[in-house]
Amino acid sequence: VGEREQKTTFVFAHDTRHFSKDFADFCAKVCADHGCDAYVFDGPRSTPELSFAIRQLRADSGVVITASHNPSHDCGFKAYFNDGAQIVEPHATAIIHEVNSVISERYEPLPLAQQGTIKTLGADFDEVYITLLKTLLLQPELLKTTSTKIVFTNLHGTGGHINVPMLRELGFEVLTVPEQD
Repeated sequence: VGEREQKTTFVFAHDTRHFSKDFADFCAKVCADHGCDAYVFDGPRSTPELSFAIRQLRADSGVVITASHNPSHDCGFKAYFNDGAQIVEPHATAIIHEVNSVISERYEPLPLAQQGTIKTLGADFDEVYITLLKTLLLQPELLKTTSTKIVFTNLHGTGGHINVPMLRELGFEVLTVPEQD
């Protein structure tokens, strides 16, 4: 394998919880300040789209800032490896080892010329994801023969960003629960 043609790259997604967007933006800035490239979604996105983005962009890692199953005021840091899956052994132990080896608490960005970039992922990237999702339909012709009503009750709005418009485009009548959007 030849030398890497890109800098170490990370993708950051977030949900709708308190300050999750701020934390995602901050993490991307820390990466860029230390010579890595980062992608950040322009709004809340679901974990499956982050997983797709890591693989699609050939990123080294990704993170979803989310409270997940915790109370909304507890933002968590769900880390993913370059295969789009959550971190497992042996990587989990290696990461903890690296964290525990940090000896400085000072934040010192690299000189500007050595810093990475931050790019925003938005509607254009969503379209790439949606196009792939549509290829996964096993029998799309069945969708044309009936009108089906769906109540979509996503958690905290992240799934609705992609799923509701796509389901409507596929011909479903989609109702949502506004309190859950």
